[in-house]
Amino acid sequence: MKFKNAAVSGPIGSGKSTLARNLAEKLGWRYISAGEIIRAWHEENNVPLEESEKVPEKLDRDLEDEFERILKEDSGVVVEAHLAGYHAMGNKDTFKILVTADLNVRMKRTAAREGVSMEEALRMSDQRAEAHRRKFKKLYGIEDRFDPKFFDLIVDTTRMSEKEVLEEVLDKLDLV
Repeated sequence: MKFKNAAVSGPIGSGKSTLARNLAEKLGWRYISAGEIIRAWHEENNVPLEESEKVPEKLDRDLEDEFERILKEDSGVVVEAHLAGYHAMGNKDTFKILVTADLNVRMKRTAAREGVSMEEALRMSDQRAEAHRRKFKKLYGIEDRFDPKFFDLIVDTTRMSEKEVLEEVLDKLDLV
């Protein structure tokens, strides 16, 4: 199968954004992050990230519709989003990647990135994950946005460097 785009998803701290950026840079592709757009909305509206249910449904739906359109019509794009695998599920031209990692490793990464304790990182992560779960169930009727059936490749980054993760994905990615 030949792919013209990639969709990257994964839980908080798994390394999905790092992989998506590195993949786009290595391939010379455009990088689009739902997380960056949503974080900007949170910042502009002074709403904590843990309160993702306060993001207007229209913004979520518009973003997802735009990502679906881009993945169908464009080529040379890496989309990184919580629902990337789900929304690209029927798109055979898009390589769908789930990035995972051990909870302890994910919380260490999150704590370092956010400048908080491991306990605070876990609290924030749990709140955000639950808010996302409720929201995505309401909007799309799905319980588990990380269900392996939505993905072509699952990469566990627990014991891998950024370079190793990128090499594993590139090894499996068959380009048009």
